[in-house]
Amino acid sequence: MGKRKEKNKKVRENYVHAAQAVFIRHGYRGATTAQIAVEAGLSEGNLYRHFESKHDLLVKIMHRIYDLYTEMLGEYLDKPSEPLAMIEGVFKFHADFIRKYPQEAQVLTRVCPFLLEDKDIPCKALVSEQHKMIRSTLEKAVQDGVESGRFVDLDVRDTARVLSFLLHGYLRAQLLSRDPKAGALKSKRLIMDFCRRSLEK
Repeated sequence: MGKRKEKNKKVRENYVHAAQAVFIRHGYRGATTAQIAVEAGLSEGNLYRHFESKHDLLVKIMHRIYDLYTEMLGEYLDKPSEPLAMIEGVFKFHADFIRKYPQEAQVLTRVCPFLLEDKDIPCKALVSEQHKMIRSTLEKAVQDGVESGRFVDLDVRDTARVLSFLLHGYLRAQLLSRDPKAGALKSKRLIMDFCRRSLEK
């Protein structure tokens, strides 16, 4: 990559991280490109050389976060594991994602929910795809557990739905915790103890 392209890439990344911080603080609708430029330490005019608008910036951010999420999730799901370990892996993946990409996780949980009905912003479509991936993974884990005789006989879809509810509560707890690492370990331990008692024979 040439020096000019490398420089442009770094500038774009600077604007992206600045925009994420501003969106988290002010919400998408309350944020301005002037605020994003100040946060980035760059000019507002230069922002428009890299992004068409605030809307264009958010759309690119959402696709970037989705790509980071799916790539990292794929690495976790490629590892063969027992049904209960697969469920635990889903919780561990999300805790690790929050630790590795804290700002991106905040965008997903604090910015995106307010934009789900905006058809010009892909939040709803991307969040829906995210939920489908997680739900199908949890359903597979429960199905495997029931078919192998490790789990009690239960409704696979309803159980996966309950596990996804637990996951969403777990994620919000981590994002609001003053000590996310310690909180994640304790919460995951409690959830997995609950899963063992509820699922295993």
